[in-house]
Amino acid sequence: ATLELPPMELALNFLPPTPDASLSSSTAAWWKTLRLCDGIVIQGERGSGRTHLAVLFAAFHRLTESAAPIYLDCKRIQSSPDLRMQQILEALTSAFRIASEIERSVIILDDLDELIPNPLLIGGGDGSMQQSQTSPIAVDQSKLLSDHLRWLIETSSSSDRPFIIVTCIARSSLSSTTLGSKLTFDTVDVESWDPQRKEELLRAMVHQRKESDYGAVSCCFDGLGALLEGYRPRDLETLAARIAQSSQNTTEVDCQELKKSIKTLVPLSRQGIESEELSLAVTWADIGGLFGAKKRLTAAILDPVRYRRIYERAPIRLPRGILLFGPPGCGKSFIVPAIAKKCGFTLVMCRGPELLDKYIGASEAKVRQLFARAQAASPAILFLDEFDSLAPRRGSDHTGVTDRIVNQLLTYLDGVETDQKSNVYIIAATSRPDKIDPALLRPGRLEKHIYIGFPSCEEEWYDVVRKARSGRVVDSTLEEMLESDALVMNEKSMNNFSPADISAIWNTAYLNAVHDHLDSGGEGKVVKISGENMIEAIRSTRPSLAPRDRAMLVSIYQPFLGIKGSDGGKRLDPDKLKTALR
Repeated sequence: ATLELPPMELALNFLPPTPDASLSSSTAAWWKTLRLCDGIVIQGERGSGRTHLAVLFAAFHRLTESAAPIYLDCKRIQSSPDLRMQQILEALTSAFRIASEIERSVIILDDLDELIPNPLLIGGGDGSMQQSQTSPIAVDQSKLLSDHLRWLIETSSSSDRPFIIVTCIARSSLSSTTLGSKLTFDTVDVESWDPQRKEELLRAMVHQRKESDYGAVSCCFDGLGALLEGYRPRDLETLAARIAQSSQNTTEVDCQELKKSIKTLVPLSRQGIESEELSLAVTWADIGGLFGAKKRLTAAILDPVRYRRIYERAPIRLPRGILLFGPPGCGKSFIVPAIAKKCGFTLVMCRGPELLDKYIGASEAKVRQLFARAQAASPAILFLDEFDSLAPRRGSDHTGVTDRIVNQLLTYLDGVETDQKSNVYIIAATSRPDKIDPALLRPGRLEKHIYIGFPSCEEEWYDVVRKARSGRVVDSTLEEMLESDALVMNEKSMNNFSPADISAIWNTAYLNAVHDHLDSGGEGKVVKISGENMIEAIRSTRPSLAPRDRAMLVSIYQPFLGIKGSDGGKRLDPDKLKTALR
């Protein structure tokens, strides 16, 4: 029951009208080198097309060389509650016995990592050596199946040895001894599709389902590639089914229904990713001040989105690493969700200490998983908050945990272990950039340094105070003070407050207004903040950052702004000190 021929006609019909559209250049080159190895390992995310590529190769191999395909669904075997270990071993043995009776054959071990996972990944699932949490039974089962499969592969005679195709999420998810050492297995990555190829594949899928004129289907698909970022082939198949279902009574595709289906479908890459609903409620217009910083963020992130074609033709590698630094309470954690929402990017957030783990290798595995999540949700912004606690200077930690995390981060920031085509920006935030390992801050990594600090001019102060109001109802007296900027001009202590302090002042003023409203008998349902309530709140609030601490932080930030110290005769440029406000 576990062995069956793959649907070859389905594999061939799945191709769009131009078969080359479904094969990338690297995949085409792969076909030519297949004869040089004994098998291949196709690795890719769920729904990326691993099984399709395996079945497609078997179909072509059957047509060209009369090789019989033998398909084994390892995931279904593993999830079957009725199968025992002896039956699983017999299923593997049966597949190779059938292959030995045929002159030419291809064995497809689909989702082999579900049946024989890497023992080091069992239990923790993150690649760490969590032996205390690992089930001995699961480890023994994995080793038994791994040894049995290796024996089947290595004992096959060279004359009738089948060509073996393995599909899995990653080769590291398989035990290193599963495929043996006597045979050569090439590794093939399922590449992410560019927007144009996704658009062509979706058009072909809808055309196939509706069985209508190809030209009648194509009109609504022009320019949809930008909306399909993060979609995998299986997502496109689901989307095509929805489109065909919504327009089943006509041969034409409703363009409005098409866009609606794209917006409502959650692709596989974004399923299971923690949503930041509260943070994403922030808009770009909610940010007060930060005139210069917003301009630099716009140039680094938003402009490449607006003018995609121009930037794609640029013969340079665009910077994708940004460091936000500044005093606490000035909006570093506030501006990132706003820019993500404005660009339409997925926001993947991580607070530094979340990646720290007491088990050996667990912290590095969490870093790999974090970057994999961001790449899968591309286009995305990976936000690393409290970055100084995650990547301090190497040698400062006696346990060596953070040193290994820094090394892992360096490989990803350099692009060694990332897809260069993925549209992922990395933004780190800290109030102590001097504590971060310097290797992370050089060009090519977190190379753009943007200061997020106190307002540096009256215009920024006015903007911060107005934006912090957040729709609160005020009386005519306070309204006049806000419009004339008399509040900021008369209350000189405002210069000592951070944007977070100003937000707290508004909350205190509202509570004062509520108390006055109750003392007066509670007439009316609307509570209005008066000028007296606001002034009282200002005078009763103490700045969260003492002047001495503020001066110390400013001196720390000078080298990161390219500004000389006091002995250099040059002071901190106020134009470079911008702020944000929640």
